[in-house]
Amino acid sequence: MVSFEKFFHIMKKILNKEIHDPWPLFERLDSKSKDYAYIEKMEHLGRVLLVNCGDCDGPSYIGHKTCLLCIKDILQEINLDGKKNPDYIILSRIIPTSSIKIFIKEHK
Repeated sequence: MVSFEKFFHIMKKILNKEIHDPWPLFERLDSKSKDYAYIEKMEHLGRVLLVNCGDCDGPSYIGHKTCLLCIKDILQEINLDGKKNPDYIILSRIIPTSSIKIFIKEHK
């Protein structure tokens, strides 16, 4: 459980009330739009699956059921290609530097 989830768990206890799930609902990306890289041998880590969650509105957290389903789909696809399951999975948001420059200009 991450700190964000712990906060909501404590809030439920304090308020003695059922409040919404800490993670908002979001649409899964189309399976064709999954953006990932399977790295066969990364120094000190071994096999690594790098998933770009940049186009998804989800939390990029394997504890979230929708994110977990996405990871399972990717793992199944990797296994169909004859590759072994990765030793590590990295969920990330890869943002092009051009987007950052635009964001900085708009928020000055």
